[in-house]
Amino acid sequence: MNRALNTRISTVRGGLYMASELTKYGIRCFTSHRGHYEFHYRRKFGRAPDLNNPSTLTEKLGWMRLHDRNPLYTKLADKSAVRDYVRERVGEEALIPCYGEYETARKIPFHALPDSFVLKCSHESGFVVICRDKSRLDQRFVRMQMATRLRMNYYYRHLEWPYLNIRPRILAEKLLTEQDGGEPTDYKFHCFDGEPQWIYCVKNRHTKPAYGHYTVDWKPAPFITNGQSASEPIPRPAQLDLMLDTAKTLSRGLNYCRVDLYDTPDQVYFGEMTIIPGAGLLVFEPESYDLFFGERLALPDITD
Repeated sequence: MNRALNTRISTVRGGLYMASELTKYGIRCFTSHRGHYEFHYRRKFGRAPDLNNPSTLTEKLGWMRLHDRNPLYTKLADKSAVRDYVRERVGEEALIPCYGEYETARKIPFHALPDSFVLKCSHESGFVVICRDKSRLDQRFVRMQMATRLRMNYYYRHLEWPYLNIRPRILAEKLLTEQDGGEPTDYKFHCFDGEPQWIYCVKNRHTKPAYGHYTVDWKPAPFITNGQSASEPIPRPAQLDLMLDTAKTLSRGLNYCRVDLYDTPDQVYFGEMTIIPGAGLLVFEPESYDLFFGERLALPDITD
């Protein structure tokens, strides 16, 4: 029981999606992209989005989902391919050390991996296996989990086209920790045309999550998103200036994206990049900030 528990706690996030992709989400492949987005926008906001003349950030993100087919977005969504992008822009040192990539779950060489590590897939988001003690890891259970993930296409969860053609692979990476052994805080920089505008933080994501919204000079932001109000102050990261520079460099040339970074005692590490966070359905409180940030997002000039 204990051997399995070490893994199940780490993989429970996203488990419902894994178990019911066909029954709950598979039907989405029969709907249009616009119809799918409008349906879920109405459910969340109680009104229809204006996708012909978008003004708020959520409407503009919805417009980008439908019209902005920049092929770079698939590379940025691919957890393996994005490493080349990061390497070219900010250098190898920003990348979490990778122990290997595997085409199938059977090829994971548990015997060759260190005592602690992280497993994730190249073609999806939000699911990880966190191993802190390999001697307690239920390897058979993990292989079953990862084999199931490889058979999925994350595109069908929200009909986000960048995920459609990513080649599924498993990545084994170094487990990042704080000095006390805990997991590092996840800092998410929301960037507009290469300029960070606000920082969303998640502390202790897999144990007792605490959230925070901050300005770029680390003052509490006058808004929250998706009801995630701050339960406790999150200390200013020691390497905030370096993280801001990294986020600027990685987001340069993109109308909008979110850059996720970790500030560890050793190094600032890259987490991931997201072009349409939350599938474009961010709920701001107060709502006026949806328009405030919408005015800061210049949409690309695209002719259908």
